[in-house]
Amino acid sequence: AVPEKHRKPWSPADDAQLRDALARHESVQEIALRLGRRQDAIRGRAWALGLTLGASLRRWRGGKPRA
Repeated sequence: AVPEKHRKPWSPADDAQLRDALARHESVQEIALRLGRRQDAIRGRAWALGLTLGASLRRWRGGKPRA
């Protein structure tokens, strides 16, 4: 299923919700479900806003896990 806000512009309210959710260390999956967007959209918008995802929220890309 396509999320309800797929390809829709981000509103200032969406950005505020994203900032608040990341400050509460919510998972990307939880944020995506609540905002009606794809996980990649959440990661991309966080990057565009200069926000960082905690290490536990980033997608693991292989290699050795961090100790």
